[in-house]
Amino acid sequence: MLNNITIGQYFPGNSFLHRMDPRAKIIATTIFVVAIFLANSPLAYGLVGAFTIFAMLLSRLPLRLMWSAIKPLWIIIVFTMGIHIFTTPGNSVFQWGIINITDQGLAMGLQMAARLI
Repeated sequence: MLNNITIGQYFPGNSFLHRMDPRAKIIATTIFVVAIFLANSPLAYGLVGAFTIFAMLLSRLPLRLMWSAIKPLWIIIVFTMGIHIFTTPGNSVFQWGIINITDQGLAMGLQMAARLI
């Protein structure tokens, strides 16, 4: 079972990112994580997403490997979105019985999902 978990595992390669100095990778990763948490607008999330895609292409890792690393997170992403969508107060977008989806809940749920992805 643990062989299927690819998050954090090293995948050998000869790309620019693989040849980078380890200290530079740590600094770049720290800056990237801070940028993710400071992002608070669609433009900022777009820039973070574009940088992520650029880094993925630069790494030359197989897409299947990257997808298998993200796949276990989908349960957490869906759960987090659900919590925010149904519990964050705001203007009602959809209501059915006790289920109330708000605009602020949707925005916060999408924001948290984007941070996790």
